[in-house]
Amino acid sequence: MVGIGKLLVIGSILLFPISATAAEENGNTTAKLPLSETDRIALTTLLIGRHPEIASSPGLKASYYIQGGATNNCGMHEVHITRSDREGVEIRMEPRPNCDTDFATLYFLPHNQRLGRGKAARVNCHRPTIARVPSGEVSPEWACNEVVFREYVQLEGQVCEVRLRGHATTPALMAARQAGLEAIRAAGRPLPEALVVFSANATGNSVGIFGTNDCEPGDSVQYSLTEGGDPEESASWTTKVVIQ
Repeated sequence: MVGIGKLLVIGSILLFPISATAAEENGNTTAKLPLSETDRIALTTLLIGRHPEIASSPGLKASYYIQGGATNNCGMHEVHITRSDREGVEIRMEPRPNCDTDFATLYFLPHNQRLGRGKAARVNCHRPTIARVPSGEVSPEWACNEVVFREYVQLEGQVCEVRLRGHATTPALMAARQAGLEAIRAAGRPLPEALVVFSANATGNSVGIFGTNDCEPGDSVQYSLTEGGDPEESASWTTKVVIQ
């Protein structure tokens, strides 16, 4: 057993033993508020102007708003583990909401659907916090980061659509789901109902998040494609279960 900070590695299973109290101490109590109708219209208009294809979307799948100063430890950074193997651990530092900045995230419903696959947009936006605007002055305008497009893929045998980041064929997602379920079963974990998220990259190293048919996430699986392996064959994937 090897300890890496709060990370424990046991064989091929990674454990993240973070209690509710620890999660609160890490700033995970940020209040996500609904966007106002005015902000939804303003942001949607802004984004359609940059990407007219979004106009074909039926609307927003979800959206939320975080007011600057309304979160613990605002302005600090949050650590995300992006890789963990025998050679060490890679992390990515992402800023938590700044005390002087409001944040909004919008998830659009797919604007392009064909053969069980839909392409949808997600974007993060920000503005100087309205809490700092003197009474009677006009609220500052929103600015948005680059729009991220990802696919939603319907797999046979599950209700939840897979949120696909990167590129993978439907047979490859089926194979990855099978390999991941076998790994989770072998780890003695409760068997999930669905593959919820799959992040693929060109090197063959991927991550799958499993969960319920309501798309609630649970355990994750790290994937590596064997040399010369076919991603559409489950036996070509080597796996490592990541337990949150």
